[in-house]
Amino acid sequence: MPSMGEEEEVKFIKQRVSLYADDRPAFGQGTLFLTTHQIIWRNDERLDETVKLHWRSVIVHAISRDTSAFPHPCIYCQVLADDAVREMIANCSQSAPDAKMNGAEEEEEEEEEEGMEGDEPSHEMRFVMDDPNILGVVFSVFSQCQALHPDEHDDDDEGDFMFDDSAAGASSNICMMNVTDMAVAQQQALARYDALLNM
Repeated sequence: MPSMGEEEEVKFIKQRVSLYADDRPAFGQGTLFLTTHQIIWRNDERLDETVKLHWRSVIVHAISRDTSAFPHPCIYCQVLADDAVREMIANCSQSAPDAKMNGAEEEEEEEEEEGMEGDEPSHEMRFVMDDPNILGVVFSVFSQCQALHPDEHDDDDEGDFMFDDSAAGASSNICMMNVTDMAVAQQQALARYDALLNM
């Protein structure tokens, strides 16, 4: 069990979960822990490789089943980029089994990320389960845990909304979504992802 803070509780554990960040190859298989404070993914073979994401850093999360955009059904997350997140991703990328990116490519990717004027830097994270049938359960726990950490700038009269692909037509690949009063930058990020999925 990874180290946790006081009054932090584990709500969900799933083994054999592959983690992908941005366009990098999979970091390998690991164990996913969803706690009341954070998302924790720990590599099963290299226990020193751990990714921890506080729920407030998660801009949006969704179920993605469109294998034309990404080869596996997954839990898609967009998370705020900070030095700690970049360091965790870099640490896992260096020893990933299928790692192909060299230093120059990573520098170019960082420059592109920093060069998006007006956008809040973020990373795309994808959690792939060995059994895609449990994605709905995982999504539900994601939503419940994130609801414990509302945005400090949220208005009391702004509530969550759910998105169901049955109402949007068969072309949609996001089954349901939980977003609470996203900031302008977060809305722009979601719009860019939606446009990418519909290309």
